[in-house]
Amino acid sequence: MAMMTTATSGLTPEYQTFYDKQLLSYAQPQIVTAQFAQKKPFPRNKGATTIRYFRPIAPDRSRVASLLEGVPLANFQEIVYTPIDVTLAQYGEAVKISDIVSFTDLFNTLDQGTRMMGEDAGVYADFAVVTQVCNTVTGVNSANRRYAQGLANFAAVVAAAPAAAKLVIKDLLGAYTRLTITKAKKPEGREYATVITPEQAYDVMDDAKFIDAGIRGNNNGLFSGEIGRWYGNRILVTTEGWKESAVEGTYDPAGTIYSAMVFGREAVGAPIMAGQSPFSPSVIVNDKADSGNPIKQFITAGWKAYWATVMLNDLWALVIRSKSTYV
Repeated sequence: MAMMTTATSGLTPEYQTFYDKQLLSYAQPQIVTAQFAQKKPFPRNKGATTIRYFRPIAPDRSRVASLLEGVPLANFQEIVYTPIDVTLAQYGEAVKISDIVSFTDLFNTLDQGTRMMGEDAGVYADFAVVTQVCNTVTGVNSANRRYAQGLANFAAVVAAAPAAAKLVIKDLLGAYTRLTITKAKKPEGREYATVITPEQAYDVMDDAKFIDAGIRGNNNGLFSGEIGRWYGNRILVTTEGWKESAVEGTYDPAGTIYSAMVFGREAVGAPIMAGQSPFSPSVIVNDKADSGNPIKQFITAGWKAYWATVMLNDLWALVIRSKSTYV
């Protein structure tokens, strides 16, 4: 008489898939640019949606005159302020979760939605600063547009081989020199901040003169995301950088022309209405029945921000466009 062995194939109906409640890691962007925006609070209840910044007149030795004894000055200097205006705009995001999902979900869907929206806000705000710098510098002041290895213009970068258009040490030395000439203040009293893409970092870190962050006693006071320094530039890497293809000033996520952004202090600003910051958004959860949801069939959660970005000083930011030899 043959003996029968019970196998899993015969018990298929009683087996179920086991769900691991530990969520897998997910891709997170490396955002560093917004830390160099001057975040200015915009008070409520002032009857305004536009903020005006004022820049005082800079020192000029030519205004000093020789004096003759007993002879009064004939010319008097005028105090001038340069105004910069920007109007705030509102942005936001929301999720909607049904009551059945709330009753049955394996994971806390509301918590996951809150996490997602908070990270979305941070990525959006950071890239808004990137866009402001790359779009504004392009076409506003030609002195603030530079191209890798001394190439003449954007078209020359497009036409060049990657090795002839990659970011090199002389480009960053040129950026340091340019910002020094324009008397740009250094962020937090340190060196100028240079934000580059991973593709540009591939070329920069391959240079023998690159000084890695954290060596030679250089680990004090690092900026968030800093990887090292090069000739008066603290270098940071962002995964949310500016890329272009054939049209300068038009973002293309698949582009192979990358922008390195070099910042002095107060080059770009971010006025923010009180309590409405995209950098630390407040999530509003509505889990009560109301006229639009009389029997509480869903809950909603969302955030909103009322803010703007603005170039405060075009001369204190520099954009260097390049290719990369990374393959």
